[in-house]
Amino acid sequence: MTLRLATWALVLTTWVGCAHPAAVVVPPPEKLPPLESVDAASAALTALHGHEPATFKMVHQVVARHDGKSYVMTGYLLGRDDGAFRVSAAADMGPRLFDVAWVGNQWEAKVHLRQLAERLDPRHMGRAVQRIYFTTASGPLTLEDGQWVSRANLQGDDDIDAVEVSRDGHTLALTHKRFFLRGAPVLDIDYTQLEAVQGHWLARHVKLKDQRGFELELSVSQYEPGFAVPEERLHVQP
Repeated sequence: MTLRLATWALVLTTWVGCAHPAAVVVPPPEKLPPLESVDAASAALTALHGHEPATFKMVHQVVARHDGKSYVMTGYLLGRDDGAFRVSAAADMGPRLFDVAWVGNQWEAKVHLRQLAERLDPRHMGRAVQRIYFTTASGPLTLEDGQWVSRANLQGDDDIDAVEVSRDGHTLALTHKRFFLRGAPVLDIDYTQLEAVQGHWLARHVKLKDQRGFELELSVSQYEPGFAVPEERLHVQP
């Protein structure tokens, strides 16, 4: 176990030594020693969380699918580690569509196109982004089928009440989230094309599938950890 933790320390040191947000080449998961004990996995996860940025900016290429139709857009995300964030969306080669923010424990939203306002509540998109990037499980880790899994009950949401988070058994990179309502699975999120960036993991591709008929596919084209996100940039102007 001492040798395995030493190997992990070397990998983490390599990540931290990166002074820019470019991806770092690290051994593939099968070449890393497995984290076989809960204590080792918990320590590695704590170290991983310690390198996640307090603020960040992302640009996504987004495809949303609903009722057999696809909508392509560019999404701009500003986020903070306290869970506050703002999402702005623009049509592909077109106008701004909407802004939605979770700040001060409440939603702020604005739709910029009148015809879109009649059939879109941007808070639905905001909740999807919240579940992708901010909702997590604080329960203890258990090793299940080679993945470290944690679970938690959720409060304050009408359509989900529990979450299950899965992480790679070697690297602890986030790979999957599953959400439940009254014990039944209703929402899945897959995280792929994983890169090590400044000591933490970035999924370049994310796919959300709601069993009730909504899909969201995100491809990260730009990521800036540490990007300044003051309070005034989060608020949506009426």
